[in-house]
Amino acid sequence: MVKANPIELIAKHYDNLLLTIRILLGVLMLAAIAINFANVIARRIFDAPFIWAEEIMIYIIVWMVYFGAVLVSWHGRHLRMDLLSSNLKGWPGLFVNWLALLIMVGLSLFVVFHSYNIILTFISTGQESIAASIPMYIPHIAIPIGFSLIFIGTIIGAKWQCLGRPPPTRHHAISEQSAEEN
Repeated sequence: MVKANPIELIAKHYDNLLLTIRILLGVLMLAAIAINFANVIARRIFDAPFIWAEEIMIYIIVWMVYFGAVLVSWHGRHLRMDLLSSNLKGWPGLFVNWLALLIMVGLSLFVVFHSYNIILTFISTGQESIAASIPMYIPHIAIPIGFSLIFIGTIIGAKWQCLGRPPPTRHHAISEQSAEEN
């Protein structure tokens, strides 16, 4: 029996997670549209808007931003200054890319660590949102979840970057194909 490489196994599960995130983003977008539409109808026709609608839509957007950042980071499409790194070949280019990777790893760990403490504070104080009475840790927990997933994706990508090829995931191949078409 052939043993699977642990990184390849994690990459496979991460790939399935990315598909789940894509679906979740679609559902969240549709939910925000439905809430906004219902609120417009309630406000314009019945003169009784939902006081919680704006707050909920903001929280939905927060979740969409941090989960969207996971996808953007995985595909390497985040905003970056690559004028220098794209023109560097050989070891200088490798050095700049690895430096960027280390900064991403460090930033991810920093954000996860500090947001964890803030979330614990929200839980211990029982703080809730004003209009919807949602516990404040719910919108804020998107931050460490998103950055934890970015961290994992960065580590998986680093392993494959060492090998000089993209991770063996079906969604990566799909995104590369769509990028070539554009």
